[in-house]
Amino acid sequence: MDRSDGVQFVDDDGSLATPEDDVVALGNGAIPRWLTVLVVAIALAGVIGFALSRGDGHPSAATGAVPTVSSAPLEPQLQGVGAPLPLGPTAAIDVAVFGGRIYALQVGRIAAVDQLTRQIVAQASVPGANDGASLQLIPDPANQLLWIASTGTLAGFIAEYDARTLHLLRAAPWHATLRSATVLDGSLYFTSDSGLAVWPLDAATPRVVAGMADHRGTVAADPTRDRLLLVDNGRNLSSYRPGGAVSVPVAAPVMKGDLVVVQGTIWFVGFAVTGTAVFAAVNPVTLRLGNNAGVVVDLGLGAETAGVGASVVWLRNASGSGGLWCVDARSGRVFQSWGSAPGNVASVSHAGYLATGFALLPLIMNSCPG
Repeated sequence: MDRSDGVQFVDDDGSLATPEDDVVALGNGAIPRWLTVLVVAIALAGVIGFALSRGDGHPSAATGAVPTVSSAPLEPQLQGVGAPLPLGPTAAIDVAVFGGRIYALQVGRIAAVDQLTRQIVAQASVPGANDGASLQLIPDPANQLLWIASTGTLAGFIAEYDARTLHLLRAAPWHATLRSATVLDGSLYFTSDSGLAVWPLDAATPRVVAGMADHRGTVAADPTRDRLLLVDNGRNLSSYRPGGAVSVPVAAPVMKGDLVVVQGTIWFVGFAVTGTAVFAAVNPVTLRLGNNAGVVVDLGLGAETAGVGASVVWLRNASGSGGLWCVDARSGRVFQSWGSAPGNVASVSHAGYLATGFALLPLIMNSCPG
């Protein structure tokens, strides 16, 4: 058939197509065959383009290029966070911040990042600790020191660094599983299967504190009162002043948990015997728990500490959802929350940082003072 555009359509048998041959039946109507071919071609192009873009989550930069997969861990898609700090492909495990620097603990390495420039200004290897999930940072801003402890492993490991240069000052293995660690008056105190131990500033190696071999729970520093706070069996609270005696334990009506201290205010964070969360202020004299703060309604089945800041406690629920709450350390009021922000947190005034396990991310602080 001759067409006004000079194009003739030919059937498969070589004969010229009639106008009726140039349509495709569709229900009670018909559409031109050329339109059908065009639609199919566009659909195929879309499928091919989609397939090419699936290699690493991004389209190829040029046609014919072979997609490559980055060796760096994929960062989770989180809300309320900024761009990752440039630490390289190694996962970020824990974080501390003081003196204008952000300290990122990674597998086999610790890096100091300038808060203003976001550039690495010092770094050092972390010897003797290979289980990244067990590493913990314990900052000592007053003495410009930074401790690293390998907790939860069969054989613990402790290292002390100069926070200004990241030079390794002291390091030692520990013969039992470390559970918790804190700094008081320049000395590192930690609990393990051997009880409460200390590594004083002037000692070559750590040692078990005399008479404290039975204390194997968690430990927190209460510097304004020059003492340590202990939680044994998850619910027995006591205090200890170095060189003195431990106080009579006070049984808390909880299932398990630990203590955090911010600006002299003590909080118990954990799980109630009723199967709900506990976030309650602790009387500094009697060590008895007060009423729960309102945030426990959101925390659900249990509360866990994600970190502390200059004036806040960072909480998350125990469900593994990744929810994060910035809570006033004095009143227990919620300043700000994130729906999904898993990992350890450290903060100073108006600046917070999240070690997700994939990357180190700055938190977008709207109403949280840090």
